[in-house]
Amino acid sequence: MARPRTVTREDVDAVALDLFLDRGFAAVTGQQLATAAGISRPTLYRLVGRIEDIVLDQLDGSLEDLLGAVRLSAGPPWRVLRDAFVGVLEVVEPGSPRAKALTVLQRNPDIRADALRMTRPVRLRLAGVLADRGDYGGDAALCETAAALALALLQMTIARPDATSAMLADAFDAAASVLGSAGE
Repeated sequence: MARPRTVTREDVDAVALDLFLDRGFAAVTGQQLATAAGISRPTLYRLVGRIEDIVLDQLDGSLEDLLGAVRLSAGPPWRVLRDAFVGVLEVVEPGSPRAKALTVLQRNPDIRADALRMTRPVRLRLAGVLADRGDYGGDAALCETAAALALALLQMTIARPDATSAMLADAFDAAASVLGSAGE
């Protein structure tokens, strides 16, 4: 008798994201997800920790890409932030786990609240990258302010069901206009 196939975290993520999109995040129970993935509830929680982590971990991967892009870019800090944030959205492949996670996030205020809690550590890390680059004279407070503004623009944009990278670029440009020369 052949051994059953081992279910991976990626398998669970794929099943879960499709269920969340079909039924709504709040409507999917751990038992329903475990059954759909062909595993027990204890195995589900061993693989994912919390059901919210299925969505949030996809976002965390995008945030790591964002930090790397800022770290490696040259130019005025606000332009670097704009291009890095827009770039992260542009490379999300339609139908990919990240794209599905963004859609789940857009449709569900409860999971958006969890995503908001992720922003403080990300803001601090992003501010550190800006300071390490010497942006804003290396002033930690100014770097954190720029990071906070950039993250707020991202949150504002992805909360819209029709969000696009062009909308995010426009939001960055509008903020730069409002801020005037302080943005560069």
